[in-house]
Amino acid sequence: MQKEVFRTGIRKDETTNYKCRKKCFERVLEKMRQQIIRYFNLMESVTEQNRYLCGLISVFPIQRRRPRNVGAEANLRKASYSYRVRCAGDGVATDKIVCGNAFLSIHGIKRKKIEYLVSSLKTTGNAPKDKRGEHQVIG
Repeated sequence: MQKEVFRTGIRKDETTNYKCRKKCFERVLEKMRQQIIRYFNLMESVTEQNRYLCGLISVFPIQRRRPRNVGAEANLRKASYSYRVRCAGDGVATDKIVCGNAFLSIHGIKRKKIEYLVSSLKTTGNAPKDKRGEHQVIG
């Protein structure tokens, strides 16, 4: 028996107190945000959700490094990321670039989920497969 979990998506206080120079919440309308979260929640499995999210994340190499510390003390990022949201309107699906916080909020997921997906994209280039329940019972 599969348990259905529905995320509500964006809380009202997140949209009003949210300050973004790209104005991501203004570019993605409330109706579209509800449509995105509904589509995301109705996906069959976690693996399908991972594939969908990984398709919306782009990984780019760092273009210019300006480390504050020199040598081994420098904490350097390995890549830059771009997040998109797929909006369907007038029979045409368009991708809109949004910031990471808007991406998390619109899909109703946590930052740890994105870190997991990004690490898989960097190492294998593919979305991770859900490995829950795959252990072998020996005995």
